[in-house]
Amino acid sequence: MVSVGDMPSSSESNIPDPPPSRSSAINSLADMHSKTTNIPVSKHRSYHSLVAVKESLNAKSKISGLEKWKPPKEEKFDTEELQNDKRMLDRELRSSQASLDQLEAEFQEKRRMYRILEKQASDARFRLRHLESRFESKGNNITSRIQHEESTAELSLKEMQNRLEDEFNKQQFQLRSEIMDSANFEDTEAINEIEGLSKKKAELESRLEEVSNERDEAIRKEIESNKSELAALRSENEKKQAHLAELEAELEALTKQTEEKEAELESIRKEIKAFKESSTSAEASTEHLEETLHQKRAELASLDKDAVSWIENIRKEREQYESARAKYENYLSVHRTLEDAIMSFDPLPRSYVRVPAGLNVSIDEERILTVADRSYRFSKIFHRDDDSFLIQWEPFVQRALTQHNVTITFVGSEQQDIQSRLLDGFAYLQRGQDKLKAKGWTFTLSIQCTSIEGETTRDGFDSSNECKLVYERGKLIETTGKRIQLSCASDVKNAVQKLQQQPGSSVVFLFSIQAVNEKAKKAFVNHFSIVDLTQKDIASQAQTINLKSTQAETQFFSHVQTHTRSSYVCEFDNTAPDTLILLSSIARS
Repeated sequence: MVSVGDMPSSSESNIPDPPPSRSSAINSLADMHSKTTNIPVSKHRSYHSLVAVKESLNAKSKISGLEKWKPPKEEKFDTEELQNDKRMLDRELRSSQASLDQLEAEFQEKRRMYRILEKQASDARFRLRHLESRFESKGNNITSRIQHEESTAELSLKEMQNRLEDEFNKQQFQLRSEIMDSANFEDTEAINEIEGLSKKKAELESRLEEVSNERDEAIRKEIESNKSELAALRSENEKKQAHLAELEAELEALTKQTEEKEAELESIRKEIKAFKESSTSAEASTEHLEETLHQKRAELASLDKDAVSWIENIRKEREQYESARAKYENYLSVHRTLEDAIMSFDPLPRSYVRVPAGLNVSIDEERILTVADRSYRFSKIFHRDDDSFLIQWEPFVQRALTQHNVTITFVGSEQQDIQSRLLDGFAYLQRGQDKLKAKGWTFTLSIQCTSIEGETTRDGFDSSNECKLVYERGKLIETTGKRIQLSCASDVKNAVQKLQQQPGSSVVFLFSIQAVNEKAKKAFVNHFSIVDLTQKDIASQAQTINLKSTQAETQFFSHVQTHTRSSYVCEFDNTAPDTLILLSSIARS
């Protein structure tokens, strides 16, 4: 039998020639398959294909006498397993390629989304800056417009009042002269003219009230629209403060770590010095310590760099915080100015109340206080721990710098720290002066103190001297007594040290403000008064406010309520009947 290995083969196709014992048909078929082809076929595959064809032909031919040819047994390779491995590797390759393509597509998509979000963030920051600038500009415009309209209305009203007073005085003088000529004569024409002037005055006051209400409503709407921005600014301010606290804590930790490293470095230096002095044979140890020292120095330098970086970050965060805080303070200042402008159109005295925690009362809209089913309305109600309680008066106090007499009366069960109140009022006046200096105004301030006890008035800075309050037509025009010039806060403190208060008395601190504008050729003198009634009991305070006290106190508080812009500040700690009477006396009807 001819073995497959002994069969001749074509050098071009590597297909073995058929054995000579085959028939011509088989030989011709073998010749056909032995011809070369352009289709690339592996040698292993060609061999097995030929064997399969041979076995098929042998089974079909059935030629007798023809010895069956069997290929010799030879070592077989596990081609199926190799093929399976190849297919598995191909599948893994295709899967990996597909995953790579998918990841690449996701990366491109996320990169595109990042650019979109970055652009949106940039646009949002631009819009935020634009809105902030618009808000600041709008607030400044509203403030200037309100001040202009307020000054115009006040000048018009003052001019009308002066004109009406002049006309009234003329008519009164004529009437008196005619009455002196004839006691029984009655000038009906003058009486009718006076009544007409009174009606005209009432009409003008009603028109002023209508205009004030319209402006009040417009400004209230503006304030309501800005409340959301105020909340956002407060939230951002709190976040900045929290972040700043975290950075400061990290800086403190780094500083502590730096100090520890410096202590370690100093300890190592001492050890090196001790080794060098004790023995010259410790050079190896010294080199090791020097290497350790070098490493520690490198660590220390790294920590120093980190500390510098953290300090720079904290500086930037602090700048951002200060910027946000400045915007927030500017907003609060504008808000207080708007509130003061709104309240200025109301002829009634202002009233501010501070309520302690734990008291059985309810507060609505920061203005309505309900005690035992009875409600009292005030200009504004504060809680005991509200820091904005004092700064709320600043725009009101600064009205004394613009041709108004201003009075703040402290009442209630809580005795005031009068030195702090005087320092606050003086600071508000100084800040107002700084704003008006650019317009050419110069101011000179002085202070007097008068203590009213019963029908006696004494100098609060020198109780041995009796002080007189001089009135003209119910208006306080002069106060005799010691006058102290004020140029700085220390002058106020020195004046308070000379104060001699008497329990149960009403104490009046009178700031005299002399204003001069040489460019505009204008000058005026105004008064800012701080009145402390907290030395008296609650019932006496209510009687004084209601003009039911002694003649001296009644005359002074009549002047306060009629000829000054007045405000009541009340702090109480109980809801006793006397306290409720006091609250009713200062409440706005």
